[in-house]
Amino acid sequence: MKALPAELEALRAQGAQEIAAEESGIQAAAAAERDRLLEQSRREIEMQVKVPSASLVNHAADLAVGVATERIKKNITDDDQQRLVDRTCSS
Repeated sequence: MKALPAELEALRAQGAQEIAAEESGIQAAAAAERDRLLEQSRREIEMQVKVPSASLVNHAADLAVGVATERIKKNITDDDQQRLVDRTCSS
C-alpha cells in the first residue's frame, strides 16, 4: 500500500507524457494536412488561370486568321491569284 501513491504518480506522469506526445502528433498531422491542402489549392488556382488564358490565346488566333482571310479576300485580284497558282505549280 505504501507504494500505491508513487505508482499513481508514475501513472499520472506517464499519462501526461502520452497526452503531450499525442497532442504533438495531432499538431504535426494538422500542419501536414494544411500544407497539402494549400498546395492543392495553389495548383487548382493555377489551372483555373491557365485554362482561360489558353482559351484567350486560341480566340485571338482565330480572330487574327479571320481578319487575314478577309483582307486577302478583299485585296487579292484574280490576276494575283493566278500568279500564285502559277508560282506554286512551277516550283
